[in-house]
Amino acid sequence: MSELISLDEFTVELGKKPNRKWRARLVRQCQVFKHPVFLDFGRSAQVGCVELCLEDDYGKVIGMEYKTPEEPKEIFTEDLDSLATALEQADMETALKKIQCYYPQGILNIALRVIRTDPTMTLKVYRNLNLFPSRKEGTINKILNCAQQEGWMERNSNQNLTQKWKFLQPDNYLYAFLYVLKERNLIDDKNAFVRQFLSRRGTPFAQCLAIPKDETVKKDYYRIASDLVDSVG
Repeated sequence: MSELISLDEFTVELGKKPNRKWRARLVRQCQVFKHPVFLDFGRSAQVGCVELCLEDDYGKVIGMEYKTPEEPKEIFTEDLDSLATALEQADMETALKKIQCYYPQGILNIALRVIRTDPTMTLKVYRNLNLFPSRKEGTINKILNCAQQEGWMERNSNQNLTQKWKFLQPDNYLYAFLYVLKERNLIDDKNAFVRQFLSRRGTPFAQCLAIPKDETVKKDYYRIASDLVDSVG
């Protein structure tokens, strides 16, 4: 995984002064571009800071005091908006109260809720995120997120690799997809852009191959890719 840094460190790297406004802004940008935000529990007490949220047989949520994790945990996506609002209005400790994190246990993702904050708790994100893209980059991000929602691709779990995405459809769909992006002047070089992808077999795309020469097949791939790109607007 990429290195995690605090929101304040990220702000400084942007050349800005850390404050409530910037913490809230960064969290909202992460929400928009679907980047995870993590809670680092710092030197919190081992007990009394968090609770597991479990459902009983009747669907009622029960909180059970639990040990504080040693590693940062990803905050619930649906909590990011309220977290950003709280960061604007209050200090970090107040904003973190009742925030929930994913806590994987085997095949289950159990919620871990903050019940008592600590001054050493910090919010962290991946270093080198592009949270303020150009207009063209912003459009590309929206299209890639749309393609992810449509089941065309998924994020590579290891964002340290050159290949940030795994393409889940047959290769020709990706080639048509890149052809449409180039035609719309959204990317400059298909061969460079395709290096960001793994095939559905898990191998890197070495180069952007041509779409099949059969005009009917070419038209179908092109039409499907065009529909996806144009649906973003």
